[in-house]
Amino acid sequence: MENKEENVAVEPNMKLGKTILFTFLKSVGLLLAMVFWFISVCVCLAPKTAIKIFDTFNASKASTVCYERIYKYDGKNTSLYNLINSALASKSYKTASKYIPVLQKKADYVEFVKKVDSVSIAQSIESNGYKYVAYVGDLDGFLRGQYVTALYNIGKKGEAKDEALKGLVRADNLYSFPLSNYVDALIEDKKIENLEQTLADLLAAETSTQQTALELIDVRLELLDESHAVDDKIDRILRVYTSMKIYNTLMKIRTITGDESGANLCKTKIEALRERYNTLIG
Repeated sequence: MENKEENVAVEPNMKLGKTILFTFLKSVGLLLAMVFWFISVCVCLAPKTAIKIFDTFNASKASTVCYERIYKYDGKNTSLYNLINSALASKSYKTASKYIPVLQKKADYVEFVKKVDSVSIAQSIESNGYKYVAYVGDLDGFLRGQYVTALYNIGKKGEAKDEALKGLVRADNLYSFPLSNYVDALIEDKKIENLEQTLADLLAAETSTQQTALELIDVRLELLDESHAVDDKIDRILRVYTSMKIYNTLMKIRTITGDESGANLCKTKIEALRERYNTLIG
């Protein structure tokens, strides 16, 4: 009898616990629904407010959606630029690969990137001297490289390679070297079975000028030499920095393909260039 009484006494408490738990979960669900509704309204009607919310919670991909909505609303280059930066920061490569060409094809693209470079360089010099000028002084080159990275990461590896080689042929921006992005993507790709041969074939690849990639790299390095520089410190910094980037890419390839002497030669070049670079930014 005592056991039955104990069972009867416990049963109402179990029901009460279930009721409290159900009420709690229902309240949480309602709260989440309200939060979702609020954010959805912000994305639609006030995307800038939504971006602040998402940034608070490090929801970078959600911020990219908002930046895309802003650009579709106003169509401004600055909005498109912000969208691309957000897409790259959140590794939303599909979005980045879609909108980088949109900006590049704008009628005032050249004027826009020059303006951004000018502002970025001025701000960088004001804050840190010439230390970071090379990182912010070439938006066009940055976009070309990131476009290759984006294409590769969404599975369009053939297009990424074509863009990288095309970057060697184009002479309208000496500081641009998207082949480095392609090589880095290849090295990071764990699915490639014969990386050594792939990299060797890349240097021997024939471009639209009938020259190989390696031949065009040598041409680019010659054009970047400081002897061709104008009397402009920024130009000199960018020339030396780009040359270091090219030799660093070559050193990676030479090392992986087993060309020890070639890798050591690149290393020697990099050390000399780094010394010159430090002098320029010092």
